[in-house]
Amino acid sequence: MPFFKVGIWSKEVINVVENTAYTQQEITTNVTMIQHPQIVESAFTLNSFIFTAYLVVTLLFIFRLTKGFISIMKIKGLNEYGIKNGIRIMHLEKSNAAFSFFNLLFIDPELENQSTIRKHEMAHIKQGHSFDILFYELIGAINWFNPVVYLLKKDIKLIHEYLADLEVTDSEMKKYDYAMFLIKRSINLQNLTLTNQIFNSSLLKKRISMLNQNKTAGWVKLKMLFVLPIIFGMLGLSTMAFTKTYGVLDLYSNAIIKQGK
Repeated sequence: MPFFKVGIWSKEVINVVENTAYTQQEITTNVTMIQHPQIVESAFTLNSFIFTAYLVVTLLFIFRLTKGFISIMKIKGLNEYGIKNGIRIMHLEKSNAAFSFFNLLFIDPELENQSTIRKHEMAHIKQGHSFDILFYELIGAINWFNPVVYLLKKDIKLIHEYLADLEVTDSEMKKYDYAMFLIKRSINLQNLTLTNQIFNSSLLKKRISMLNQNKTAGWVKLKMLFVLPIIFGMLGLSTMAFTKTYGVLDLYSNAIIKQGK
């Protein structure tokens, strides 16, 4: 798996002193340290630029996440809600949308199959999927340069949706009827990054495919556990990449040079 790593180069000069017995005929001369200021300055400037660019892009991703969070809070503040079993149910009038965020359930009260939609979103809330999404979005903000991150984020969302789909198809609707229900409702809807959405058009095809494969919830959760070592491995590599120090051996600095007659 390819990882892009950037190291910050700093020069550590290791002085070597040659201790040697000598006679009166031998002359000792101290040679000043040989430096390469132009090379050091050039390397430092390049790495500083790369590190600064990394920080700027990372901050942009974090800003995007913050903006998404604020948008959800604005929606929450502009709509009426009721509380059921500790979960706030926000009524999104004439929005044709349904999604959840932590213990907030947003739903258009005029949507058909209300019980099916609520059961799906309640599964997201009870299983704590919003914590997973926020965690992986932060990982993505730090490791934005790694293409594997984007695949993992999409996989995690797919697993979340499949687990919630199982809750519905095990008790509420037959798989075929549920698939047709999703297809009908997933057209021309906006996807919100930080939320779990029953009508997620980008994942629709794979969700229906997984339903037809009859995979159990236990198998899917086990797959999530396999992802964690990859995530922590990427975090470790990213940390080491930006804290490297390279030693430079200068054999001529402060060394004693013997000149015989």
